[in-house]
Amino acid sequence: KAEAAAKTTPAPDDAARSFIAQLDKAILSGRKAEIDALIVPGELAAFAKGLVGTQPEIWQTQLVRTEALDATRVAADVTLHVKQLGREQSGTAVLILARTGNVWKLAGIEFLEVR
Repeated sequence: KAEAAAKTTPAPDDAARSFIAQLDKAILSGRKAEIDALIVPGELAAFAKGLVGTQPEIWQTQLVRTEALDATRVAADVTLHVKQLGREQSGTAVLILARTGNVWKLAGIEFLEVR
């Protein structure tokens, strides 16, 4: 918020932006294989299962900013607009993306608050 108020927010990483768009499409598809392909193996199993079990009607993620954590991981601050089980909600999240090979994958969710 401080960066936004000072208008010094760094531009989000373009590769992360592209990955977030892919993730949104996979989530909306409701297909487990598509979602699992974008998640680090062995991570976030309950999150993926919940998305498949209650497929969202709307899932829109807006990338606000990214911050490199190390050479292969990035924290992505995002805002979400979701409609699931007929209920629309909005909120924020901090997603951890990890570079595996030449592609990004979702490695963790540090914070997720959607109301």
